[in-house]
Amino acid sequence: MNTNKIDHSLVVTTQVCGNERKIDCLVQAERFSELKRVLQSKKIEILSEYLFIKSFYVRLCKEQICFLSKLASVKFISSNSTALALMNVAKKVLNMPQGDLSGKGVGVAFIDTGIKAHNDFCLGENRIKKFVDFVKDQKSPYDDNGHGTFVAGVCSGCGASSCGKFAGFAPQSEIYALKALDKNGEAYASKILSAMEWVFDNHKKYGIRVVCM
Repeated sequence: MNTNKIDHSLVVTTQVCGNERKIDCLVQAERFSELKRVLQSKKIEILSEYLFIKSFYVRLCKEQICFLSKLASVKFISSNSTALALMNVAKKVLNMPQGDLSGKGVGVAFIDTGIKAHNDFCLGENRIKKFVDFVKDQKSPYDDNGHGTFVAGVCSGCGASSCGKFAGFAPQSEIYALKALDKNGEAYASKILSAMEWVFDNHKKYGIRVVCM
């Protein structure tokens, strides 16, 4: 095993789990096509592909992790870590520039817990142009946590429900809500990467220029 190519948490996991246990992993490629051929030849199921970072989401046993870590076509192997939505600090870390940024003509993709069809997004004109659900595959916008709606409001809310008092930084921007985090505000890295891949594939089509996570 080449531990220089494996993140520390995954090394620890391989040490404590049995040889046959399958672990969800993200494998970053040095040479994408070559690595894909290797995975297919070894009958390793590719759960997802992320072309924008040249990576694969796969499920591997300890022996397979060891094997892949020694390949020149592999850059790094990491565990499928968990992301958390921290609503109490989100606004503080949004280091937005000052000034009038209406956002008119700009598409913003929010990779978060979803979005509620709130007046600040829908009154007059529905600015929620696209909703994609990577958690439950629902078609209509919803937010079973609240964080996604909050973040979208900080950026794109028009302030209709507060007579403009709580308008966002870009109140005329178009909203593309990608639900990757569940009701607990948690998501595997693979879900977030799938949402990012959607943006990568569709940003030109929809005119998306900003991504918020």
